[in-house]
Amino acid sequence: MEFSRSWLIMSDGVLLQDFVKSFSDVTVIPKLNLDVKEGEIVVLVGPSGCGNSSTLRMIDGLEKVSTGSIFIAGRDVPWERPKQRDIAMVFQSCALYPHMNVCENVSFALRLAWVSKEEMAERVNRAAEMLELSPYLDRKPKDLSGGRRQRMAMGRAVIRDAYCFLFYEPLSNLDAKLRDSMRTELSLLHRTPVVR
Repeated sequence: MEFSRSWLIMSDGVLLQDFVKSFSDVTVIPKLNLDVKEGEIVVLVGPSGCGNSSTLRMIDGLEKVSTGSIFIAGRDVPWERPKQRDIAMVFQSCALYPHMNVCENVSFALRLAWVSKEEMAERVNRAAEMLELSPYLDRKPKDLSGGRRQRMAMGRAVIRDAYCFLFYEPLSNLDAKLRDSMRTELSLLHRTPVVR
């Protein structure tokens, strides 16, 4: 049986209480209670279609919870819009802007937050160095391999100062050497700000 892994990396606490997802009469996620303490890393593992990606999307606010509560840093957020939750998420499909180069994709959230050009450049460069993307900052997504596109999507997440980080299959397109390196970097993410 092939298993998929959804990584859930937190910098503050997340609590799911009596969390249920249903479509009409079909319950796809039965009552789930999960308490992720500040600084913990949780990995959700299960066969394809078990609901791990839906769980991450509901924490992020991209899908609605049928019933139950989601607390992020002590706030009950099930009805808040995604941008109000202050979560950085990396999708399996990368979800990059094709008309923007690596630098523009990675810095997009910082530009929306009106971060100064100097700070933005410093954070982009640190993220690019960590993800081995420095030589590719001027390239568009179509000019990069799948692994580099995935790293670009990760850069867009780690550059932010978010409450929590949600990664769906973050290492699947990386080669073995970079996968080992990124495991270490991701484990440090919840302890210290990587690119702040």
